[in-house]
Amino acid sequence: MSLVTLGVRDLDVARRFYEALGWRGQEVERTVFFQAGGLVVVLWGREELAADLGAPDTEATFGGLALAHNVRSRPAVDTVLAEAAAAGATVTRPAAATFYGGYAGVFVDPDGHAWEVAHNPGFPLSDDGSITVPELGGTDAPDLPGPHGPRDPHGPEDVSGHSAVSEATGARGVVVSAEREPDPDEVIDLYDSVGWSSYTRDRSTLLRGLAGSHLVLTARDDAGRLVGLARTLSDGATACYVQDVLVRPDTQRRGVGRALMAEMLRRYAGYQFFGLTTDAAGSEAAVASHPFYASLGLRPHEELGLAAFAVLPDPAP
Repeated sequence: MSLVTLGVRDLDVARRFYEALGWRGQEVERTVFFQAGGLVVVLWGREELAADLGAPDTEATFGGLALAHNVRSRPAVDTVLAEAAAAGATVTRPAAATFYGGYAGVFVDPDGHAWEVAHNPGFPLSDDGSITVPELGGTDAPDLPGPHGPRDPHGPEDVSGHSAVSEATGARGVVVSAEREPDPDEVIDLYDSVGWSSYTRDRSTLLRGLAGSHLVLTARDDAGRLVGLARTLSDGATACYVQDVLVRPDTQRRGVGRALMAEMLRRYAGYQFFGLTTDAAGSEAAVASHPFYASLGLRPHEELGLAAFAVLPDPAP
């Protein structure tokens, strides 16, 4: 067993309770992680946990508890699920790619206890199979910067696009979809809202760049308002580069950014390269952004034996 997830009615109240017992919690996107010896105890919204497990949220059928067994590879997930099914378990969520860049499925034992079997590249296993929570940035870290284009050196500090809990983890009222030609005024307003004036001071160039993107994903709330956007550059077959991910400030930390990233990862799953550029290691913003991208399965260039080179224009006067 690797993780125990407790479905809670009020995440803030639950976190305060466990921290009063001396536990140190790390919160990322409305999910709190506690290291408990070689195990990890996770607090997550009860409704979101029930939906993730495919279990109706009723006291009679769902006890608000999920157990997890992490394995070292995707094939191992399939093997464990098959063994559980052969032993009499019911697979409630067949194995599939996850929003965080991993691979997981869920089975329920004959007594109704739910187990998730997962391969999560962001949570490596030690030689003895125990799991350690990586440094995740915490609630006091700045919002998670997405990959960004040219930053205005005279504009506000990095208030670029971010992520919170994705649709897959319970962000409600947000629809992510591909839009070839989103309304130009909405797009400019969204880029302005995050301070990317290096884009918006040349409206026509931004709109040409948008039109030339391989994929444009939008996130809209239940009123139809554009609250997030992501776009990629790609050859359509082997390589994809994430150019922009941005989320309106009043909607950050609600799952929009992660939902956008999850949809891009799904659409480009068979490509040989999927990459982006974000803040350098050691910077204040990287404290939050790097663990976030790692949780999605992305790795720094140097870990892959690669290096990146670029040319940036001189800052505008």
